[in-house]
Amino acid sequence: METFDLNGSGRFSSDAIRARYREHAKRFHVERPLDLSPRESRQGEKRWIYPLLDQVIEGIEAGDPAAIEIGVELIQSDDKLPFGKILKSKAARALRRAPLNAYHIERIRKRVIGMLLAGVVPHEFREYAKLLRKVGLGPDWPAAREAIDPGNAYAARFRDYLMPPRSANGWGGATGAVLAPEPARSWLRIEGRGGSALGPPAAPDSMTHWLPCAGLVRPRDACAPRWAALRPRRPSPWGRVANFRKA
Repeated sequence: METFDLNGSGRFSSDAIRARYREHAKRFHVERPLDLSPRESRQGEKRWIYPLLDQVIEGIEAGDPAAIEIGVELIQSDDKLPFGKILKSKAARALRRAPLNAYHIERIRKRVIGMLLAGVVPHEFREYAKLLRKVGLGPDWPAAREAIDPGNAYAARFRDYLMPPRSANGWGGATGAVLAPEPARSWLRIEGRGGSALGPPAAPDSMTHWLPCAGLVRPRDACAPRWAALRPRRPSPWGRVANFRKA
């Protein structure tokens, strides 16, 4: 029978992952360790062994601290794996929703910012950048941002994604904080006829529709510029777009 093992080699072979998971589970006192038995499929004389990291990623989504540790190790690794881009992207996506401690966050910051400084922006870096925004850029970001090579278009794009250049209104800040703890909320009212009150409706009628907008910190991402472009120039049978205010 011909066997196709889709696991990696070295530190991310199936045996190495199981051994490291047992060590981490013991260190973090995991009450219900994952069953890391390989998943297989057979078709005729062919047998496929699927990546064990898929089960580790499921453990990350479940909040397993030993799986989270292996996920952070995967983010830090430069090892080549079968389906490595997909697995690393999925691990970074799962880590965004996982409970991370300060040591995990520091390692993630060091890894992602170090890749930007080196100009290494692989396929999975999109999810890495989202993960870095989630955990926060950290106090070293202002100096690192200035050291990123502006001639590397990919690195420069993610640099501006993580934090755009400062402007006169103070956007950017010195601490590297990107997301506000409480996102602003706006309401857009589309009226058919009559009435001019603004804000969330107490009792919406059949001629009025309210569209909630998740207001972001960046001025360019606020609801106003997008909806202002939809305002008709003359009365329309479909109604008019009223102004909005933050609720």
